[in-house]
Amino acid sequence: PSILFDLEPGDIFVIRNVANLVPPFETRGDYHGTSAALEFAVTCLQVKQIVVLGHANCGGIRALMDNDGSIKPDSFIDSWMQIAEPARNEVLSREDLETPAQRIDACEKTAVSYSLKNLMTHPWIRSRVESGDLDLVGCYYDLHRGELVEVDEINAASLAAAD
Repeated sequence: PSILFDLEPGDIFVIRNVANLVPPFETRGDYHGTSAALEFAVTCLQVKQIVVLGHANCGGIRALMDNDGSIKPDSFIDSWMQIAEPARNEVLSREDLETPAQRIDACEKTAVSYSLKNLMTHPWIRSRVESGDLDLVGCYYDLHRGELVEVDEINAASLAAAD
Protein backbone atom coordinates (compact mmCIF):
# COMPACT_ATOMS: atom_id res chain seq x y z
CA PRO A 1 0.00 0.00 0.00
CA SER A 2 2.83 2.46 0.66
CA ILE A 3 4.04 2.11 -2.92
CA LEU A 4 0.53 2.30 -4.36
CA PHE A 5 -0.16 5.60 -2.56
CA ASP A 6 3.40 6.91 -3.15
CA LEU A 7 4.20 7.06 0.56
CA GLU A 8 7.26 6.18 2.57
CA PRO A 9 7.25 3.04 4.72
CA GLY A 10 5.86 3.97 8.12
CA ASP A 11 3.67 6.81 6.79
CA ILE A 12 0.57 4.63 6.96
CA PHE A 13 -0.74 2.06 9.42
CA VAL A 14 -1.71 -1.05 7.43
CA ILE A 15 -4.09 -3.79 8.53
CA ARG A 16 -4.21 -6.82 6.24
CA ASN A 17 -6.66 -9.68 6.36
CA VAL A 18 -8.46 -12.08 4.04
CA ALA A 19 -10.57 -10.15 1.50
CA ASN A 20 -9.79 -6.79 3.16
CA LEU A 21 -12.94 -7.08 5.26
CA VAL A 22 -13.95 -4.98 8.24
CA PRO A 23 -16.19 -6.76 10.75
CA PRO A 24 -19.07 -4.91 12.38
CA PHE A 25 -18.66 -3.78 15.98
CA GLU A 26 -19.44 -6.53 18.46
CA THR A 27 -18.49 -7.48 21.98
CA ARG A 28 -18.20 -11.23 21.36
CA GLY A 29 -14.75 -12.71 20.87
CA ASP A 30 -15.03 -13.67 17.20
CA TYR A 31 -13.24 -11.04 15.11
CA HIS A 32 -11.25 -8.81 17.42
CA GLY A 33 -7.87 -8.89 15.65
CA THR A 34 -8.99 -6.42 13.01
CA SER A 35 -11.17 -4.49 15.47
CA ALA A 36 -8.28 -4.09 17.91
CA ALA A 37 -6.00 -2.80 15.15
CA LEU A 38 -8.68 -0.33 14.05
CA GLU A 39 -9.24 0.86 17.61
CA PHE A 40 -5.49 1.40 18.02
CA ALA A 41 -5.23 3.35 14.76
CA VAL A 42 -8.24 5.56 15.54
CA THR A 43 -7.93 6.14 19.29
CA CYS A 44 -4.16 5.98 19.84
CA LEU A 45 -2.63 7.05 16.53
CA GLN A 46 -5.48 9.48 15.77
CA VAL A 47 -5.44 8.65 12.05
CA LYS A 48 -7.34 11.13 9.87
CA GLN A 49 -8.40 8.69 7.17
CA ILE A 50 -9.18 5.00 6.86
CA VAL A 51 -8.93 3.49 3.40
CA VAL A 52 -10.46 0.08 2.74
CA LEU A 53 -8.62 -1.21 -0.31
CA GLY A 54 -10.18 -4.04 -2.28
CA HIS A 55 -8.48 -5.50 -5.32
CA ALA A 56 -9.03 -7.53 -8.47
CA ASN A 57 -8.60 -11.30 -8.30
CA CYS A 58 -9.32 -11.41 -4.57
CA GLY A 59 -9.16 -15.05 -3.54
CA GLY A 60 -11.35 -14.46 -0.49
CA ILE A 61 -14.16 -12.93 -2.53
CA ARG A 62 -13.81 -15.66 -5.16
CA ALA A 63 -14.19 -18.28 -2.40
CA LEU A 64 -17.24 -16.44 -1.07
CA MET A 65 -18.88 -16.35 -4.50
CA ASP A 66 -18.04 -19.99 -5.22
CA ASN A 67 -19.51 -21.11 -1.88
CA ASP A 68 -23.19 -22.05 -1.60
CA GLY A 69 -23.48 -20.02 1.60
CA SER A 70 -22.85 -22.93 3.94
CA ILE A 71 -20.31 -22.67 6.73
CA LYS A 72 -18.11 -25.59 7.68
CA PRO A 73 -17.93 -25.67 11.49
CA ASP A 74 -14.14 -26.07 11.49
CA SER A 75 -13.42 -23.40 8.85
CA PHE A 76 -12.05 -20.06 9.99
CA ILE A 77 -12.26 -18.80 6.39
CA ASP A 78 -15.97 -19.64 6.01
CA SER A 79 -16.72 -17.93 9.31
CA TRP A 80 -14.65 -14.84 8.41
CA MET A 81 -16.17 -14.55 4.93
CA GLN A 82 -19.66 -14.35 6.45
CA ILE A 83 -18.79 -10.68 7.04
CA ALA A 84 -19.16 -10.21 3.27
CA GLU A 85 -22.35 -12.26 2.92
CA PRO A 86 -24.51 -9.09 2.51
CA ALA A 87 -22.30 -8.04 -0.42
CA ARG A 88 -22.61 -11.51 -1.96
CA ASN A 89 -26.40 -11.46 -1.60
CA GLU A 90 -26.64 -7.99 -3.15
CA VAL A 91 -24.52 -9.03 -6.12
CA LEU A 92 -26.43 -12.30 -6.65
CA SER A 93 -29.70 -10.34 -6.77
CA ARG A 94 -28.48 -8.20 -9.67
CA GLU A 95 -29.78 -9.31 -13.07
CA ASP A 96 -27.25 -7.23 -15.03
CA LEU A 97 -24.34 -9.45 -13.99
CA GLU A 98 -24.39 -12.40 -16.36
CA THR A 99 -21.09 -14.20 -15.81
CA PRO A 100 -19.33 -15.49 -12.71
CA ALA A 101 -16.40 -13.15 -13.48
CA GLN A 102 -18.76 -10.13 -13.54
CA ARG A 103 -20.31 -11.17 -10.24
CA ILE A 104 -16.91 -11.66 -8.58
CA ASP A 105 -15.71 -8.27 -9.85
CA ALA A 106 -18.89 -6.60 -8.55
CA CYS A 107 -18.61 -8.37 -5.19
CA GLU A 108 -14.99 -7.25 -4.76
CA LYS A 109 -16.20 -3.64 -5.00
CA THR A 110 -19.46 -4.11 -3.09
CA ALA A 111 -17.62 -5.74 -0.18
CA VAL A 112 -15.56 -2.54 0.15
CA SER A 113 -18.75 -0.49 0.58
CA TYR A 114 -20.07 -2.91 3.19
CA SER A 115 -16.78 -2.69 5.06
CA LEU A 116 -17.19 1.11 5.20
CA LYS A 117 -20.68 0.62 6.62
CA ASN A 118 -19.26 -1.82 9.17
CA LEU A 119 -16.64 0.75 10.18
CA MET A 120 -19.49 3.10 11.11
CA THR A 121 -20.80 0.55 13.63
CA HIS A 122 -17.70 1.09 15.78
CA PRO A 123 -18.61 3.91 18.21
CA TRP A 124 -15.13 5.44 18.31
CA ILE A 125 -15.04 5.56 14.50
CA ARG A 126 -18.58 6.93 14.14
CA SER A 127 -17.95 9.75 16.62
CA ARG A 128 -14.76 10.84 14.84
CA VAL A 129 -16.43 10.71 11.42
CA GLU A 130 -19.41 12.72 12.68
CA SER A 131 -17.10 15.34 14.20
CA GLY A 132 -15.21 15.68 10.91
CA ASP A 133 -11.95 14.30 12.34
CA LEU A 134 -11.95 11.07 10.32
CA ASP A 135 -12.83 10.21 6.72
CA LEU A 136 -13.57 6.71 5.43
CA VAL A 137 -12.68 5.93 1.83
CA GLY A 138 -13.27 2.75 -0.13
CA CYS A 139 -10.92 2.07 -3.03
CA TYR A 140 -10.45 -0.71 -5.54
CA TYR A 141 -7.17 -1.59 -7.22
CA ASP A 142 -7.33 -3.26 -10.62
CA LEU A 143 -4.12 -5.27 -10.68
CA HIS A 144 -4.32 -5.87 -14.44
CA ARG A 145 -4.69 -2.23 -15.46
CA GLY A 146 -2.76 -0.67 -12.61
CA GLU A 147 -5.79 1.54 -11.87
CA LEU A 148 -6.91 2.71 -8.45
CA VAL A 149 -10.50 3.96 -8.22
CA GLU A 150 -12.61 5.26 -5.37
CA VAL A 151 -15.79 3.23 -4.94
CA ASP A 152 -17.32 4.85 -1.84
CA GLU A 153 -16.74 7.47 0.84
CA ILE A 154 -18.19 8.32 4.24
CA ASN A 155 -17.34 11.60 5.94
CA ALA A 156 -19.07 14.33 7.98
CA ALA A 157 -20.33 16.05 4.81
CA SER A 158 -21.84 12.88 3.34
CA LEU A 159 -23.52 12.07 6.68
CA ALA A 160 -25.03 15.57 6.83
CA ALA A 161 -26.27 15.26 3.25
CA ALA A 162 -27.93 11.93 4.07
CA ASP A 163 -29.92 13.45 6.96
